[in-house]
Amino acid sequence: MNSQFLLLLNFFFLLQSSSSSIAPNFYHNCSNTTFTCGSLTGISYPFRGHMYPEYCGYPGLQLNCQPNNITTIHIASTTYRILSIDQTSQIMKIAREDLMESTCPRDLLNTTLDYNLFQYASNYINITFLYGCPVFPGFNMLPCGSFVLPGVKGPAGICNVSVVVPVLPTALGHLPNFEGLGRVLRQGLEVRWTLDMNGCRECTRSGGFCGYDFGAKRTTCFCPTPPNQFTTCSEPMTTQAPPGPLPIPASIFHTCLCADNEQYVACGQLFQCANINDIGYPFWGENRPEYCGHPGFSLYNCQADTPLLTINNQSYRVLRIENITRTVTIARADLWDTTCPDVLYNTTLDLNLFSPVSTNQNLNLLYGCTLFPGQTQPLLNQFECILGQTTSFGFYGIGVSLVNCNQSVIVPVSQRWAEALARPTASLIDLRQALASGFGLQWVANDTVCNRCEVSGGRCGSNSSSGMFACYCADRPYSFEVSGCESPEPVQRAD
Repeated sequence: MNSQFLLLLNFFFLLQSSSSSIAPNFYHNCSNTTFTCGSLTGISYPFRGHMYPEYCGYPGLQLNCQPNNITTIHIASTTYRILSIDQTSQIMKIAREDLMESTCPRDLLNTTLDYNLFQYASNYINITFLYGCPVFPGFNMLPCGSFVLPGVKGPAGICNVSVVVPVLPTALGHLPNFEGLGRVLRQGLEVRWTLDMNGCRECTRSGGFCGYDFGAKRTTCFCPTPPNQFTTCSEPMTTQAPPGPLPIPASIFHTCLCADNEQYVACGQLFQCANINDIGYPFWGENRPEYCGHPGFSLYNCQADTPLLTINNQSYRVLRIENITRTVTIARADLWDTTCPDVLYNTTLDLNLFSPVSTNQNLNLLYGCTLFPGQTQPLLNQFECILGQTTSFGFYGIGVSLVNCNQSVIVPVSQRWAEALARPTASLIDLRQALASGFGLQWVANDTVCNRCEVSGGRCGSNSSSGMFACYCADRPYSFEVSGCESPEPVQRAD
């Protein structure tokens, strides 16, 4: 009996030592995985070098060091050369690899991004390379046999292939100058990765290394000691309290307790704005105080039929708010009931707060248009604009016909309406419905710390003076760094 017990005991210790030697490998395997290649040095999570384990980086952010010390990344079927990475601002400068040695794209694919991971971080314009076209009088052909035109153009039955490439606005001045255009193309564009890195920063501060949990599909923290995979390496372990005297019911001391924190009470109330109910953090407005939301999520027009939200000085109608997925559907207020707004401008977002959902597609509205020579096909996607005594016409579409226009406006629309507008039977009614149906955005508003605040019993908000995140607890507010109601160190109350 004793020998069997000792055998089981030895087997138990073997299991413990085996598991403890395997589990920390995540920590050790990701501890020295900073990526260095040529001019790029010390690049860490969410990126990983191709030679490191997959769980040491976020999916889709693998860096490849080429033999000539050039770093490349593969995004949405296109290979890009990485010119710089700034992990503080989460901005990366990239250029199409097939345009680094040639002015004409070798890969006949439109330039696209994975909008689940990236968004453009700088102003840009689109230019289109057209292949297999007849000679257009007055237009110069590139040595590769391609025409290059500003805006988004489709082949429209005249050319064989079109390739759209976003470039810096300075490229417009170089379109007749092929050598200058090549220089602008090689300067690349800035994109921002839209991952919430707050949790990773907390992990690093606690002594851990960030990685990816493929089971939970989220960023995790690899730690040197158990629990080897957690939110941070300083998370308290759940242990059973030692025996002690029975607690005295709190109701006996009720008259001695302070009243609940004012912000805690106020931020526990959801609010209604126009036709949308049960709105909470990060939104605020109407009878919900600013300190109960995020500064960039103010709703107004609550007494009318639809709430309004301002993003980058542009007004949007808020059609839906989905708290579980953190998505909001909005439509441009200036295009709600017209295709001819008074002021023409592209749709721009605050990329620190919003990222487009992956099903959005960019709709192009082109104004002040004329036909190029050789264009004879019916103009099915045409609309008219009347400004004063002047009538002009424009075009709409995801891939716009071969026309020459003075101005263009880019508006995201849903995948459903993008497909409808691409059909030959698309009408002006479809266009207006597509604009009125809006497009989806996913918001990023201190999500990691807000989750931790709510799990601990707190309510999310912000300091009205500084705009920083605040976790309101029943007795006091806490700071961004604390982000929970178990911490013993309160911070100054928000205004």
